[in-house]
Amino acid sequence: MNLIDDSPAFGTPEIGDTVLTAGGDRSLAPADIPIGRVSDIRRGSPSEGWVLEVEPLAELEGLEFVQVIL
Repeated sequence: MNLIDDSPAFGTPEIGDTVLTAGGDRSLAPADIPIGRVSDIRRGSPSEGWVLEVEPLAELEGLEFVQVIL
């Protein structure tokens, strides 16, 4: 998880928050699709910012096909 802004304008991430796709011109998915919930938060180094652990909303055990895009 990256691009978390530590700014009062956006608030502080909290456990249970929903994680959404960002969308945009270069994205493979449209914006605002829920993909998971924040399950753990820690503060990284100043250059790293917040480090979030996200529990996926999808039941990954039932997947039969996965495509990984780097």
